[in-house]
Amino acid sequence: MTVEPAAVAVASIDPLLSLLVGALGAALIGLLGAWIQSRREHFRWVREVRMDAYRGYLSWAERMPRDEVTEEEYADYLQDLAAALSAVLLVGPKTVAEAATHHMHATFDIEHPTTLTREDQTDAEWDVRLEAARKSIDDLIDARNALILEARKHLRIKS
Repeated sequence: MTVEPAAVAVASIDPLLSLLVGALGAALIGLLGAWIQSRREHFRWVREVRMDAYRGYLSWAERMPRDEVTEEEYADYLQDLAAALSAVLLVGPKTVAEAATHHMHATFDIEHPTTLTREDQTDAEWDVRLEAARKSIDDLIDARNALILEARKHLRIKS
């Protein structure tokens, strides 16, 4: 029996082809793994940056001065709050940014019942004003809860 030259050529190409296909497959799987890892690391980084921005904003918003403060102290507070809100607007998705903006407006709209003075108001006027103050607090709580829920959703934090 004689071996055909074409059969010898095919037999010698077969291991080489297998080696090349295996190396190419390993390289593609390695690249896919690196890409997946890169995506995970990026998500973790974005999540951390967003968490810091949300935490910073809420921290400043809850420090809203309610007592007598100087104009300079209040201006400093507003500047810090604006910077914290800007961080949320920069790194947060649109829905979180909208919730944070709504929360900030609710923070400024609040009239705390303990700061009210009765002055020359009738009982009915006083009751209306006191109810408005209570509603502003409820609105602030609702805005804060909406912001936290929206932030948790985008940070993928499950309850």
